[in-house]
Amino acid sequence: MSDPSNASNETGNDSDSDGSEPKQHFPETQVTWIRERLGEGASGQSQIKEHVMRLYYRPLQYYFLGLKGLRNLGEPEDIVGGYFADRLSRDDFFDKWRLSGIKLRRWLMNGLHFFLKERIRAENRNRVRGPDVEQLQIAIDTPDPDEGFDREFAHSIVAEALQQVYKDCLTRGLKDHWDIFVRHHYHGESYKDFSHEYNIQPVRASVMSRTVRDRFRTAIRNLLAQDGVKPGEIESEIKTLMESMAN
Repeated sequence: MSDPSNASNETGNDSDSDGSEPKQHFPETQVTWIRERLGEGASGQSQIKEHVMRLYYRPLQYYFLGLKGLRNLGEPEDIVGGYFADRLSRDDFFDKWRLSGIKLRRWLMNGLHFFLKERIRAENRNRVRGPDVEQLQIAIDTPDPDEGFDREFAHSIVAEALQQVYKDCLTRGLKDHWDIFVRHHYHGESYKDFSHEYNIQPVRASVMSRTVRDRFRTAIRNLLAQDGVKPGEIESEIKTLMESMAN
């Protein structure tokens, strides 16, 4: 499977669209989307929670698995589910994140650490202190992401971006564009081998695929911006995420 974020233009034409669609569809944002949702009250908070669950639920499970000596606290899905149920229900949770100036994934990891410490203190109250308890406290002092978290976060970002672009293509009547993009970039088919099925020339198939690819790239950038990545760091962040997926 080829990487659509690095897809080359087989025709040698560097234009960003097929001429019938605007170059950018998804708006350029930093944390604008979350800020707007916060201003919508309960309905906006619900959308933010769903967004966070889709992108960060599995990465945080892998992060928990990477913390040594904590498995006796519970299963990863239960730990992260309990953490989200507790923290995401707090009205000021995302307001505090916006003021922090750090990436949302880092904010969520830090929050998980505090949540785990609370769980450990609760465990300590219910049993005799011993060496294993001391190890639990030391194990979570430094909240650093590991390869498992980075890899799962990259997969979550890509999956969410693809889902957004797929829905956008259906809404805009670009189903053939999407199908051609998938067949070429994800199934490795050559344009000349299947373009006749759509009654078009290979060069047209390439342009249609590029239209979807550009929207995919923009969706990736916007999702990272929503995570709090600074505009000037997004391209290097994409490169790092793609490398983590390859490991």
